[in-house]
Amino acid sequence: AATHTIAEITKIVFSEGFRTFHVDAGSLASTDATGEFVQLLGDTGYELLPTRFRRFPRKERLPMNNVLRTGSQLVFGSRAERDAEYPAVKEVLAPFESTVVIPLGSRGRLVGALAMHWRKGGAPNEDMLAFMHSFAQQCGQALERAQLYEAEQAARRDAEEARARADEANRAKSEFLAAMSHELRTPLNAIGGYAELIDLGVRGPVTPEQHEDLLRIRRSQQHLLGIINDLLNFSRIDAGRIDYDYADVDLDEIFSGQQPDLYLKPDDHIIDGTNALAPFLGDSVDHGVCLCYIKSAARAASTPSRRNPS
Repeated sequence: AATHTIAEITKIVFSEGFRTFHVDAGSLASTDATGEFVQLLGDTGYELLPTRFRRFPRKERLPMNNVLRTGSQLVFGSRAERDAEYPAVKEVLAPFESTVVIPLGSRGRLVGALAMHWRKGGAPNEDMLAFMHSFAQQCGQALERAQLYEAEQAARRDAEEARARADEANRAKSEFLAAMSHELRTPLNAIGGYAELIDLGVRGPVTPEQHEDLLRIRRSQQHLLGIINDLLNFSRIDAGRIDYDYADVDLDEIFSGQQPDLYLKPDDHIIDGTNALAPFLGDSVDHGVCLCYIKSAARAASTPSRRNPS
């Protein structure tokens, strides 16, 4: 129960189990995730084990494939009997006279196979085979637990890596927003400053019409700064640190601040300031921004298309 990894399972099988059965060589295998190949999880005692026998297609005629397909054991008391049935392993198993391959099962399904070889000939007796099957059943249960444990660890690592990538993306986003804020604030502040200087008459007298235009420039500049602040607030929202300043909001004051920009045409306007609006609880800054968005949408909707003047 204390064994968790597949490497620990194979170590115990080879050191404890094989010593008990006086095994000279053997291997432990399991079907891979695709179900099309058999993968050796470990081996011991072979003089030379070619790479093609460490991972092989399930359709290839090999003892382990037969056991994994049928769920039945294979017992060969002589090398001649084994080589006649499975000539593909004749060379690699030449030093061994007898072979037993036992399925590893757990909860009614096959999870692997265990191959054992001896240099001396002769098949194990019934009692020894029963003991081997009992050992194989315990190995199968331990192997299944190890596979589940390693799958859980892999899923946890994937989740941690995904979280790390998400954190890195958030950091990159925050750095981009901070850099963008700095790059945009500087020219916007310059626009607002120059508009204020012109409005003060530094460059000469300003007519009432020019004064209204300059006010609109400054309001638009403040609106763009507000949009930048909203973009920066996205990172605060992700971190759960966004704050709202709730207070009584005077809609008349908000509308009056936006009134000069709410005209769609010189003769038409959206807001009739003669009717007082009741205050309500909210954030005046956010509602002012929302009103600007509504104004922009209304203006876009009321502008005839150049391709379809109607």
